[in-house]
Amino acid sequence: MLTRIWATRKFWARSESAGLLALCLLAGAGLVFASSARWVAVAVVALFMLFVVGALALFAARRSRVATDRIVAHAEKQNVATAENIQRLRVEMLYSPARRATQAARPWRQETSSFPGSSYAKPLYSASGYLPVYLELGEEKPDHRWLDNTILRNASTTGRDLLAWRASGGLYDCAQIERLLRRIRDKKNSSQARSAIAALDPEWAQRLARIMGLQALQADDRLNALTLYAAIYAKHGPAIVSSPHTHARVFQALAYDMGDYALAEEITRKVRCSKYDLPFMLADLRNPFTSSPFADPDRWLDLLNQNFASSGLEPLALNADLGAAPFDMLHCPPAQLVKSGPLISIAMSSWRPGEEIFAAIRSVIAQSWQSWELLVIDDASPSEYGEVLERIAVLDPRIKVLRQSSNGGTYLIRNAAMREARGEFMTFLDSDDWSHPRRLERQIAPLLQNSELMSTTSRALRANAKLVFNLPGVIAQRENASSMMFRLAPVRERIGYFDSVRKGADTEFALRMRRTFGASSHVIVEENLSMIRLTSGSLSREEFKLGWRHPSRAAYRRGYEHWHRSSQARDTPLRMPADVVVRPFPSPRRFMIDPIGANAQARAAYDIVFAADLRHGTDAVRALFDEVRATKRAGHKVAVLHMESFRHMQRIEMEFYWEPIEEAIATGLVDEVLLTDPTAIDTLVVRDFAVLQFASHERSAFDVGRVLVVAGDPPRDRLGRMWYEPSECLRHAQKIFGVRVGCTTCGMQAQDELRAGLAPVFFATADLPEIIDVPEWQAPRRPLQGIPVLGVILDSASDAYPDTPEELFATYAGCGSFQVRVLAEDLRPSKARGAPENWTFFDAGIVGREAFLAGCDFYVRFDRHDDAPPRRSRDVLEAMASGAVVVLPTPYAQLYENAAVYCDNVQLADAIQALYSKPAAFEAQVERGRQYLAQSHAPDAFVSALFRL
Repeated sequence: MLTRIWATRKFWARSESAGLLALCLLAGAGLVFASSARWVAVAVVALFMLFVVGALALFAARRSRVATDRIVAHAEKQNVATAENIQRLRVEMLYSPARRATQAARPWRQETSSFPGSSYAKPLYSASGYLPVYLELGEEKPDHRWLDNTILRNASTTGRDLLAWRASGGLYDCAQIERLLRRIRDKKNSSQARSAIAALDPEWAQRLARIMGLQALQADDRLNALTLYAAIYAKHGPAIVSSPHTHARVFQALAYDMGDYALAEEITRKVRCSKYDLPFMLADLRNPFTSSPFADPDRWLDLLNQNFASSGLEPLALNADLGAAPFDMLHCPPAQLVKSGPLISIAMSSWRPGEEIFAAIRSVIAQSWQSWELLVIDDASPSEYGEVLERIAVLDPRIKVLRQSSNGGTYLIRNAAMREARGEFMTFLDSDDWSHPRRLERQIAPLLQNSELMSTTSRALRANAKLVFNLPGVIAQRENASSMMFRLAPVRERIGYFDSVRKGADTEFALRMRRTFGASSHVIVEENLSMIRLTSGSLSREEFKLGWRHPSRAAYRRGYEHWHRSSQARDTPLRMPADVVVRPFPSPRRFMIDPIGANAQARAAYDIVFAADLRHGTDAVRALFDEVRATKRAGHKVAVLHMESFRHMQRIEMEFYWEPIEEAIATGLVDEVLLTDPTAIDTLVVRDFAVLQFASHERSAFDVGRVLVVAGDPPRDRLGRMWYEPSECLRHAQKIFGVRVGCTTCGMQAQDELRAGLAPVFFATADLPEIIDVPEWQAPRRPLQGIPVLGVILDSASDAYPDTPEELFATYAGCGSFQVRVLAEDLRPSKARGAPENWTFFDAGIVGREAFLAGCDFYVRFDRHDDAPPRRSRDVLEAMASGAVVVLPTPYAQLYENAAVYCDNVQLADAIQALYSKPAAFEAQVERGRQYLAQSHAPDAFVSALFRL
């Protein structure tokens, strides 16, 4: 309809233009002829006609413009309404019960993937096959942070598609939304793009904007984030951005960072910002050292000093004679000096020192606490920096300059300072930071008042060289780790020194101290006593973003946390010598003092690396663990690689690994490699397709011979939920590892679906056998006496997991005379009404499968989908290996042959009682299970099969 109106309008406009042009030409010709013939009357008439034609032309142009504006406005209104209707209908359709019920039965779509050589068909609506599954999983979590933090933690750009798809009701992925945002900024044909963005769900759209702005992985991420935030703000007003406060902080920081000061200022007035963020936002807008049109030096300094005045501290001033950068101009003389007291030793490391080190040293000289010594230890800077060090040495007689013979990093310098120090107390100051004159005085006060205290820290403000605080992804105020002040002698005696690594050792040292002396031995002085300088090239800024930390940082944290836990459990001292010969826990190669030394190089080449999500004891990880041990016994050099699966969303920034994996890494049974470490790998085995679905596409530092992706489970589970799209996962793997990727299966359940969909060129020549390391599962068992003990494992990812507690109890209703033990991730069924008294529930997060199965005589598993084909399950193999008799539904006989007992749940009690009453028959069945494992699931079979592929 609009097209026809527009065409008609153009026809009449063209007709009017042609008529007016003809009249204009006629009048002009008449005027020229009359003027030459001196016909005054005719000339006057011709001139009058020209004026009339001009007036008509102006009127026609105005009418055409008004009509055009009305048509465009009507079109935009219809576009918005259409987009909103499509979004509403698409969301209703994709999340309706009918959609979920029919999803399992929906045939594969006939289009093929764009992955070369792949014929794996995608489900209806392209990627919507797995996106709604993960969205539903995220919405089942306590709050939105579980999904958002998982995307941030993994630096995943493909994870953004979840938010984009949900925000648009299934219309757009993130790349399409980014194209719309660019069209808005281009301002050419931007009306449709604005309408499409305006129709997005505002809650999900601003979550997408926040993640783009914080990740900043692509060149225009922050610009796109600001454009999206601004569109949401323009459409829905300040209220939508005000809750939660995190959106206001990121939105305002992006506007300020991109130079849109007017918008940044408007946000501070109209959007409800956090009381902690607002003062820093206002200060940045008044900062006279930026291009802000709202700059006001006096007001800016007042706002800055509010952070110190609230604690009764002297206000700051700026002295332009002290340095070129505003940070270096900081100046604050104390009102009163404390001339006597215990000596405090201050350690400062130096590497290629510039003028900024003098600002840090001046802040020490200005301290109100006069009893101090400053140890400036240079980390083997080149000789041309000797002049700077000489200038430092003459600034104050309490300053001592030392030089290291070789470069070893901050923590070797701190260890040297701890040996050299004469003070009763020790603290630190980074060479580019600044301390308030009252810092030493305020931090030592609690230690002097309470002899039981061992350490204090204080808070700090974080700003760049121009004293701008509210930067994207930066929290302007935090506890200052380098401000730690402690009693030197007892700390040196009980816990020793800092770990001899290049990064991360300050947090380990602080936690080791508190775990040795007790949590109450430390106090945080809740005052801003320092300024931390933020620089783009600093070690910490490159390896930390809000919600993300470098993999090496996470690996180091896991390593020392395991050491702390195991040492406390054994009641052994948490002591680190200054010169470590044998490390108490492994260190990432990136943290080594000599990362290119011979020992490091020897550790950087592996025959096989196994990759999986190592945080949980899933079937894939349990299988991986047995495969690691098997390949190690065969003489191969083996490592593991952690790649996170979105199936296990988590809110926290870092999780520990499954305990057996952590123990294996800590004891040196297996090494851990990181995607960022240069590593030579002959064969990389990715043990789960799902870890590739949302993996970061950043190219790894590996030099890989071949990559093999192993499917233990099919893409869809029995409920029809799609957890991975194989061709996409293979494409992602090729981007990450840079080599052609093959795949195979481990267990029969994934073979049919994968082989039916992927081209044969991607498949290995054979399948890998699923193995079980039987000796590792054998443990002393109780004699057969008294009441039989039945074991049930409820894994939320398994087919045996019930829909309701009532369904679970009904399945095993005939087992009232037995002890029924249930190992479950979710313990809510234990609190359900009607829970049988003979049932005992165990938390799978506390009790391991080995210990659980060792206490069970029988292991039973009855699926909730009796009509579905039986699938192999690792818990069945583990139960056989532990010495329990496995009881399964009759259809499973085609999988496990005589290794298990088969019946339906009605016959279950009779079958168990008959076998339990005959110990010889019971032991014979146990032996049949172990023989089956030895024949079909022996570890040696895996190793030989892997190298034959």
